[in-house]
Amino acid sequence: MNDSSPDNSNDESTSDATAIGLSRLRWFPAGAAVGASIPIMLGAYQIQQFSAYTATLPPGTAVCGMPMIIPIALILFVAPIMGIIGGGIILLFS
Repeated sequence: MNDSSPDNSNDESTSDATAIGLSRLRWFPAGAAVGASIPIMLGAYQIQQFSAYTATLPPGTAVCGMPMIIPIALILFVAPIMGIIGGGIILLFS
């Protein structure tokens, strides 16, 4: 039966627009991973350097934990922000 009611939606462009939006949105995790990888790698490098420094100290020597604040802040706070920025940049250029 041919129903030509104005309530029925025959607009085919909505599925195409959704497909285009999803294909662009698939690039967001890639950009987020690239953006977040830089502070994570820098934080891991600083943790490794601090561990190498503490390995050279004599046993029983007190070690200040202050140098670990920057790597922890990089990994916990800067990496998510850079991930969002990286994902946003990829969305702009895709």
